[in-house]
Amino acid sequence: MPEPAETLDAPPEESLTLGPVRSGRRRPKLDQTLAAAVETAREALLESVDAAELGEHVSAMADDDRVVTHRFVAHVRGYRGWEWFCTLARAPRSKTLTVCEVGMLPGEGALLSPPWVPWSERASEEERVRLRAIAEGRDPEKALAEFRGETEDDEHAEDSTSQESSDSSHSSEPSSKGKKKNKSKSKGGKSKKKSSDSHAGNADDAVTPEAESDTDDDAEKAAKKAAKAAQKKAAKKAKKKAERKAAKKAAQRAEQAAHEAE
Repeated sequence: MPEPAETLDAPPEESLTLGPVRSGRRRPKLDQTLAAAVETAREALLESVDAAELGEHVSAMADDDRVVTHRFVAHVRGYRGWEWFCTLARAPRSKTLTVCEVGMLPGEGALLSPPWVPWSERASEEERVRLRAIAEGRDPEKALAEFRGETEDDEHAEDSTSQESSDSSHSSEPSSKGKKKNKSKSKGGKSKKKSSDSHAGNADDAVTPEAESDTDDDAEKAAKKAAKAAQKKAAKKAKKKAERKAAKKAAQRAEQAAHEAE
């Protein structure tokens, strides 16, 4: 039996890194010179803040090596819990302080704006219809009217169906007395209808001479109107023919003049 080939063990993870293993970033040390410069930070803030709005000193926090941020209470209307801040820095082995930045930051329990809500969740259905119509090049008012009309039609349809169902339930239980009355009324109605039909037939058969003269006048007027319309059409056609002939002659003359000029 051949002996199995020797396998090399995988190197440990530490040997795969290039250079020494890095440790976590250390916490910056609070520079005592910058931490003691409370009045310097206050004076820097007073250049852009009213004295009445600047309160007492709250804290001094190290942002980095030789970089410290001082915080002060903010007495600004509408900014409850907010704080003024001033960031100071200095170079190594230097006593000169530099003002990096001033401004306002929210503190603990600060009054903040509500969380941002995307437009897709804020917009109503009508707003979406209006903007969709604008994007498609249609009239937004008409699109809104159509949308509102469709919704109203749906509501009316639901109301009508419910009303019809209630009416049918009431009409499905007629009384026997009502049936007898309806039968008697139908018999009387048939006799009355026959008499009225006979009177109407006699009236249609009798035609007066005045009615005949009115119909003749209407026929003459209609014939005159038709004749006038035919004359107008013929005049228009003749005018168009004359214009075409004149245009052809003018074009021919222009061509002849161009050949002669050449």
